[in-house]
Amino acid sequence: MNSMTLKKGCAIIIILCTLLILSFYWIVLEAFGTKIRTVEIDKPLGKLICRERYDADLAAIFYDIDFKLVTHNGDTLCLGSALYHENDWADHIQLIKIEDTYCISAHDATYAKICLADKCHKANVSFTFSSLDLGNDTLWRKSNEEIPAWVYPGSSVIDSISSNLIYVKYAYRLGLSEPFSYKKQRLVYRLDTKTNTLITDRVYPATDNSM
Repeated sequence: MNSMTLKKGCAIIIILCTLLILSFYWIVLEAFGTKIRTVEIDKPLGKLICRERYDADLAAIFYDIDFKLVTHNGDTLCLGSALYHENDWADHIQLIKIEDTYCISAHDATYAKICLADKCHKANVSFTFSSLDLGNDTLWRKSNEEIPAWVYPGSSVIDSISSNLIYVKYAYRLGLSEPFSYKKQRLVYRLDTKTNTLITDRVYPATDNSM
């Protein structure tokens, strides 16, 4: 083998190694790099302009969404943000109007969340329904002695929204050590549109939630 052939062989190997490194870097960047895009969703009350920020690590995928609503009158309202782990997040957004307040049902990781925007003042506020916050609810504490275990995040979903009433289902755990007790419970919140605050309207009894 002459020196010219050897040099060509080394050059080919270097090129192939470089291509492999660049390909690996591209794959990692595609899988775990930050990506930003805008998604527009037409709703009966207007158009949602959603700025999606995609991030991922070895443990999970994150879709951080900022919501804006362009009404049929041309007003632009900032509704806030939400965090999802699934790429079909757009299929699960409900947009409603309660008096002069626009409301979307959203998510914050494992918890349900609503984002509100006042049509008159264009101010936005959001509420996250965390099972770990139930112990701070005065009405809930009246009928529940033991608060959810802080080491177990639990979950929540918005069951339905009717007029100004928001029905939320919680799942949580009681007990810091075994035997644990897993519960599910439904609460009803009333939205005060004058102050854009939520008031606990009713607390249903907790039932066992088999794991």
